[in-house]
Amino acid sequence: RGLYKEAATALIRMTSDETDLAAALLTEQAAICYLRLPSPMVRKYAMHMLLAGHRFKKAFQRQHALRAYTLALQVYQTKGWWVAEDHMNFIVGRLAMDLHELTLGHDSFHQLLSHRSRLVAASQQLLYLQEFLLAVKRFLIKSDKKAMEESQNSLSSCVDVANLLPLARFPRIDAQLTRVILPGVADSTKLMTTADVDPSENDDAMPAAEGHAADDEEGKREELWLCMEELGARFTVAASDSSARNGYLGATPAGFVWDVRLFGPHTENSQHPRCALGERVMVEIVLSNDLQIPLTLTNISLMWRLFPVSLADTTDKADTKPEIEGSESVECNSIPMITLEPQARQPVCLSLTPQQEGKLHVVGIVYTIVESAPPREGGRARSGTQRLSLASGLRFRQEIEPKGPRLNQTKDHRCSVMYGPDRRLQLAVYPPMPLLRMQFDAMPTALLCGEVHHCIVKLTNVGRVALRRLRAVCPENQQIVWGAVKKRVAARNGIYSTVGQSTPANGSSTSQSCELRDKVWPCFPLASSSAFTGSSPLVGEDLRARVCDIDLPGERLEPGGSVEVDCWIRGSALPGLQSIDTLMYFDVAGETAFTHRVLRHTNQINVGESIRIAGRARQSVATQTAGRDRNPLLVSVDVENLSQGDASESPKFNIKQIVGVSSQFGLTSLQED
Repeated sequence: RGLYKEAATALIRMTSDETDLAAALLTEQAAICYLRLPSPMVRKYAMHMLLAGHRFKKAFQRQHALRAYTLALQVYQTKGWWVAEDHMNFIVGRLAMDLHELTLGHDSFHQLLSHRSRLVAASQQLLYLQEFLLAVKRFLIKSDKKAMEESQNSLSSCVDVANLLPLARFPRIDAQLTRVILPGVADSTKLMTTADVDPSENDDAMPAAEGHAADDEEGKREELWLCMEELGARFTVAASDSSARNGYLGATPAGFVWDVRLFGPHTENSQHPRCALGERVMVEIVLSNDLQIPLTLTNISLMWRLFPVSLADTTDKADTKPEIEGSESVECNSIPMITLEPQARQPVCLSLTPQQEGKLHVVGIVYTIVESAPPREGGRARSGTQRLSLASGLRFRQEIEPKGPRLNQTKDHRCSVMYGPDRRLQLAVYPPMPLLRMQFDAMPTALLCGEVHHCIVKLTNVGRVALRRLRAVCPENQQIVWGAVKKRVAARNGIYSTVGQSTPANGSSTSQSCELRDKVWPCFPLASSSAFTGSSPLVGEDLRARVCDIDLPGERLEPGGSVEVDCWIRGSALPGLQSIDTLMYFDVAGETAFTHRVLRHTNQINVGESIRIAGRARQSVATQTAGRDRNPLLVSVDVENLSQGDASESPKFNIKQIVGVSSQFGLTSLQED
């Protein structure tokens, strides 16, 4: 007859406190009646379904109680009623764990510990975390005690073992910010870099990098490295072409593939990162603690899957059986312990070293959540709050699935949400390759504007294969000059040598002109390359000056061999933080999958103010003598010390020499009477 509202009222009147099961059934039927009205009363339906679940729970009908609470929760979700939603999630989580519904239980507890948990008090969050850990432990004990003990006691990060661990969603991992740093990246802004680590060493922990660069800055720097690598490849083509003219570098070699060393959120990640056996690969992930309580994690390591296939075979063998548990195919380093403060974000750097050729996929991370202390106010525990004993020592896993760029080429792409491939965590492991390590002797951390500092650089081949054709490539605004292999005598106090006075036929004087083609001391380019003449290393837009050949003994650098090279670093013209970028380009000896490899090295130096020089030239009115220049000029130079601070601590400068760079004029000091 359609009298659902009257029927619901009658059913509610029939309920009593004597029998919980009968009351639960009647309340559930009343809730269904509210839903079948011509204009469904959804909120009344959810409220009475919630009451029915409560009565089912009192009657020890946990399956029916879970069903009723779940139906009611579907209405209360996303309505902004956080208190009611948290209450139902808490009960659903406990009931689901008791009934071995692990997925539903995880989802419910994760909703309690999600990003909106900042609206919940810290003490309540601690109770949620305690209940979640205890429920997981009870579930593992009831399901399979032997499997639980093996998975919890094993520190193996192989995916076959890690899949036995329960899934957790806190702390939250921002998968899009994940970075993969391959060997060949050396950056002074990191606490430790892969290029400065011997692959044979096996440290227990890898420290975290200091942070991520700005979006636009990181993209510009990656483009700079790729341009420098392409310049090294073009120089190799020009060196092998005997007919190459001065200033001609040739085209990019056919089939040239960039040796990308860094994969991150602002790089092209459609290709697989390429590494060699025995080389340590660093993976930087960003962990965010959205809770109001600190989280302490121990034994953090990467979760991986290895497909031992030959990369020479181009066929897709995705169904190949992965490496089994207990193998020595991959060596993983773990971080002993970190503490994430409330509402904090921290990048964590983990590493792994493949020992077998194939396809290595980084699936996620595994970690242990340990006991946490209750929140404190003013150094004292809150009144009525005692230390809660959590189920410490439980290991969890969490997967990392970065997404590629949003697809927008076709109509299907625009009408749906589809992403391109992102293979930054799918590494291709090749046979052994050469690997270069760069060590600076007495590298300065601070320079003055225009100051030139001499360093000795030791280049060592820490790989397992010899390398050849080693070249140093500098950026366009180079502030570093490389010399030949160190076979030098004592220095000459850094003063430029001069050419003796001569009087050409035209009567012009070249007294005290600087010898720019000196082979021992550096010659840095000026701001404008058009100001140089044929005596300068740069001719117009010649890019050859940015590439310097490094002489190798026997034209090869064997594994374990090293050479020493001179380099000069100059402080920039403007004060501030200066980055010294150098790319080492070298070819692989023998026939391998790699034609070349690179080493990216960056040093950051604080540049302080030094002096300001202002020069003026005006026509001389002095008496012109025979044999002298008919158009003499008076040149005055004003030098000002710009250094700030205490006079006793500020640097003092002494002018040792003034050199003129000209083919028509020479400098002569005017002695006062």
